[in-house]
Amino acid sequence: MVLVLLVTLAPPAGADTVIPTDRSVVGGCLVRFDAAGRPSLSATQARPCIGARAVSISATGDVVVSLTPGADAPQARLMLSADSTLAGRGILAGATRVGSSIAIRLYDDRRTGRIDLRRADHRSRVRSGGVSIGWVATQPARTNALDPGVDAYGRYRDRLVTDDRTVVGGCVIRFNANGPWIHANPTHHCTGARRVGISADGRVELTFSDEQRASVITLTADPDETLVSRGVVAGATASTRALYVRLYDTAGNRALDLRRSADRIRVAGSMSNMWLSWTKSAGRPGLTNASTDPATDRYGPYVHGSATPGSVRQAGCQVRFSASGAEPYAYEGPGSTCTGVASVSVDARGRLVVTASARDVQGVIATTAVSSRALTDYGIRAGASGGGWTTSYVLRSTKLDRSLDLRRRSDRELLRRSGSLIEIGWSRPAAGR
Repeated sequence: MVLVLLVTLAPPAGADTVIPTDRSVVGGCLVRFDAAGRPSLSATQARPCIGARAVSISATGDVVVSLTPGADAPQARLMLSADSTLAGRGILAGATRVGSSIAIRLYDDRRTGRIDLRRADHRSRVRSGGVSIGWVATQPARTNALDPGVDAYGRYRDRLVTDDRTVVGGCVIRFNANGPWIHANPTHHCTGARRVGISADGRVELTFSDEQRASVITLTADPDETLVSRGVVAGATASTRALYVRLYDTAGNRALDLRRSADRIRVAGSMSNMWLSWTKSAGRPGLTNASTDPATDRYGPYVHGSATPGSVRQAGCQVRFSASGAEPYAYEGPGSTCTGVASVSVDARGRLVVTASARDVQGVIATTAVSSRALTDYGIRAGASGGGWTTSYVLRSTKLDRSLDLRRRSDRELLRRSGSLIEIGWSRPAAGR
């Protein structure tokens, strides 16, 4: 049985129907846990904190990041990644936007349950680790010039940045028995990377292009449906020079070391991929900024040095699951927008399938998927494959140690809880790239 719901999204009355590129607001920050496991907003020249005002622990033991004025505009895309330290311990992250804040929930695969940061024994599991959070929000075309508020909340802590002062990067990494390599072709562009290999401690190591050796605003690492189906999750850490990804095997309850042949084989496959996505600063005083020179094909066919403003289109949507029926649906509300999506459905294999709108089928740089807090209670991860006209998602619960089949009522029941949703997003070459 194939369940299909076509979605036509119309803007609310009075809303602008076209949002120019200089009215997208980008935010991102690294939430770092100290030696006692308490969170703080980290801001350095290499990793500025933009759009985040404060961080706290909620009454449910989650991390809550309060957004700055302007950065809390309707969200188009949400990005999230535990760092390689947390991933090495089997800790996953999910998030939900709630008004002018983003709540982050952590799940501990080794303890098979969510982390409650009100408890000292749970905080000990996250000490000295971190979570990267990022988003793209939309401002109406009528909005006046936006004040970035440079250093408004402390050194390297700004109120916001518009996307004409950032550049987008991303790449698809494929794994074979020898290790990772860049997968680039006419439909999969790699922007901002020059090579990929294995680090001295067994992580994936991606070296940024010369044009994008710059300060990092957002950062994600998303295994595709092949890896997620095997129970492999990832965590990313970055400097201005390179990005590092630690892979963790939830089936074996251990971190993978890609220096070992057996661990390379564990993630290898003809369609075994990982999506890497990031945003770099391109115009902030006092930071190491990226170049907007695209350096087209400089590092290989379809492997570009960087991107010009407007040459990368970022889109995203919330996919929710009906409390009364089996169908998933694309959602747009007061705090979020939905762009780039024509329809959502469940296919004959029980996967979630998202069909792109015609204007957005220009190939893909990277795609992301973030589980909401409610889904994180079950350690549910979504792994994406495709990224062109259609993107298919396998949903896997690390708590149940299996992939979900959305044709089955019992599996759909897991997704009907209040607040259950997947935040999906893409970065694509704009038309004419």
